[in-house]
Amino acid sequence: MSRKISFEKELAFQADRRKATTEFIKIISDLWYDRSIEIVLFKNPLIDRNVSDIIRLHEYAGEFVQKPISIFDSVEILRAINDLKLPPAKLDIGKLTYEYHSDDNNFNNVKAFVIDKLKSATEYKSIKPKDVILYGFGRIGRLLARELMSKTGKGNQMPLRAIVVRGDLNEDLLEKRASLLRTDSVHGNFTGTVTVNTKDNTLLINGTTVQIINSSFLL
Repeated sequence: MSRKISFEKELAFQADRRKATTEFIKIISDLWYDRSIEIVLFKNPLIDRNVSDIIRLHEYAGEFVQKPISIFDSVEILRAINDLKLPPAKLDIGKLTYEYHSDDNNFNNVKAFVIDKLKSATEYKSIKPKDVILYGFGRIGRLLARELMSKTGKGNQMPLRAIVVRGDLNEDLLEKRASLLRTDSVHGNFTGTVTVNTKDNTLLINGTTVQIINSSFLL
């Protein structure tokens, strides 16, 4: 009987943890795409991670720092961050959770702790977008394109506008470039979408139009 009760408690805990992780992912996405606030976990990017990834990263972080890094604490801290009027920023939820559980923490509730930790983030200059043009689309260029597209957020920071390539702009060239962006033999598949517009000589990457330019046009 006791084993059955223990098993049922474990199932209930796992269900609660996965539910909290789902909320965690939603808040992270809302903060990034609506407000350009990037959340990381001890420098690990969290955008486009699934539930299993988030749980695994929390378990690894707890083992690494020898402190409880719980998804339940993380999501509570995220709720407090979401309630604050913050500028575009990069915040480490792992460090915040670690500090919340440190002996030096004098706050009894998460919201008061977060308000105090982020109280200086009130005055800031608005970000002016800086368009990016990639000269070349070899492996390094494609990896940079992937990174830029994953960091697009609201599109008010460094949007990728154009890619300069060699060769005649035709359907074969565009399809080849799109295929190489989608799949890399070392770095794996691109987690977004890439479609070709041969009429306008553009790639639609994650819904963003990127112009493809022949390098001879710039000579």
